[in-house]
Amino acid sequence: MKTRTDLIMMTMATISAIAIGSSTMAGTVFNTTTNDLGSNQYQLVSTFTLNFDLSTAYVDSDLNGTIDSNFATGYTNDYDGFYVDPENYILDFSGDTYYLGNQLTTSGTVDWSLNYASTPGDASSTYSTILFGTMSGGILTIRDGVEWPVSGGGAGAGNRWGYATGDFNSFVWDSANGTLASNGFVPGPFGMLAFAGFGMARRRRNR
Repeated sequence: MKTRTDLIMMTMATISAIAIGSSTMAGTVFNTTTNDLGSNQYQLVSTFTLNFDLSTAYVDSDLNGTIDSNFATGYTNDYDGFYVDPENYILDFSGDTYYLGNQLTTSGTVDWSLNYASTPGDASSTYSTILFGTMSGGILTIRDGVEWPVSGGGAGAGNRWGYATGDFNSFVWDSANGTLASNGFVPGPFGMLAFAGFGMARRRRNR
């Protein structure tokens, strides 16, 4: 298991386009227009901030989008991640998910995903999926409320660690105007398991 120091060092060594702040910052700020790329894929335009808590890491040991276990990391505070490279993120309604350049076989229903592409606006260069889930009307719900960092969140080869979103777990997608915005926090089925003792945390991305 990685210690808190190990996680900090791994994060700082791999980070390139994200600034980390404390919970005294703004929390999640996500409201962006998009560029229509065709094929139900949309490039984000505006920078955004996601709030997360690294106190618990969720493990997807077989890369199928299902949480297999979790562990405490030693972190105690919320953090805000500021994403300065929105042009590299693509909202995709194809149902496909990726990790480190490989398409995954994800269990369950995937109506949408938010993917990091190595080349801005080029879906063929999709590298990793950071968020995915189901859609009902214009509400895009994040599966388990967990974000999966682009490069695995500090995990070794063959698995990945995710961190639960802090103050929201869904988006509002306005297809007519091409806008995407965070939708506040409403505990879902996975969130209720947290109160039953399974554990609840928030999330973080590294790249």
